[in-house]
Amino acid sequence: MTPLLSALKAWHGIIFSGLGLYTAKNSTVFAILFIRKVSASSAVILVEELSRPIEGLMQIFIDLLYNEVNQINQ
Repeated sequence: MTPLLSALKAWHGIIFSGLGLYTAKNSTVFAILFIRKVSASSAVILVEELSRPIEGLMQIFIDLLYNEVNQINQ
């Protein structure tokens, strides 16, 4: 994990814990904070995954990529 990603995760934790400190304590607020935290975390994971297209959860298979490039070049 890169230092930038670690800092970003810490920043998100501080923001969402700060938001939770000054709100009413009910289930709606907790649900909304949870949804916001999941969406922000998903965005960070998606950016991290898209920066490495050959490896990771979403992969571009190199053999298929070579076949497509060869077809385009013909």
